[in-house]
Amino acid sequence: MEKNEKLAIALGSELNMQIDGMEEKFKSILIGIEAPTYIMVRMRIPSRFRNQIDNGTIFLVQYVYMGHLYGFRTKSLGSVEKPYKVTFLSYPEKVESLNIRKAPRVSCFIPATLETDKEQLRGLVMEISKSGIRFTIKTDKGDTNDMKINDSLEISFPLLGFEGIHKLKGIIKSINCDATGTSFGIQFKDITSSLEEMIDSYVRDVLDIL
Repeated sequence: MEKNEKLAIALGSELNMQIDGMEEKFKSILIGIEAPTYIMVRMRIPSRFRNQIDNGTIFLVQYVYMGHLYGFRTKSLGSVEKPYKVTFLSYPEKVESLNIRKAPRVSCFIPATLETDKEQLRGLVMEISKSGIRFTIKTDKGDTNDMKINDSLEISFPLLGFEGIHKLKGIIKSINCDATGTSFGIQFKDITSSLEEMIDSYVRDVLDIL
């Protein structure tokens, strides 16, 4: 288990949360970060628990980013009701990386094509591991309204040192839109052992150089 000060996460990521001392978990979506002061989430908390939350309530949070499981403790700072219910949580003092997969990732600039049953997008793979990628396109948020968390897709890209264009199935785990474009955190699905080994070899070659 490794402890990090930096919160490695993308906006739009799904969080698994629970109130400290309680076993039941619920989902939330990360919608904002102001480091090192607070994070903003939209909670999907069961109605029976809502009266147990006030300023200072402690939450345990877990999330997956690029094939790694992270966890941290945070507390409620307050919320706003309009135009949407948003809860402010304290920025975590420490983040624990549980490393459910030994899958190091590296930054890269690989031209790629993302395909769904509705559209095709050209962009760049900006991060890669044998568990998944971060795919970025230059576009306005309105151009990707049809793309949703947990949507299935196919991603195609070449890999330096290996022949051909490689096609992999994946699932969208996060979507982050800003002034520079839109980034998708994509987790590979049903990846073959040969492709997994190929990507892992590429990542380790890059890490040996850095």
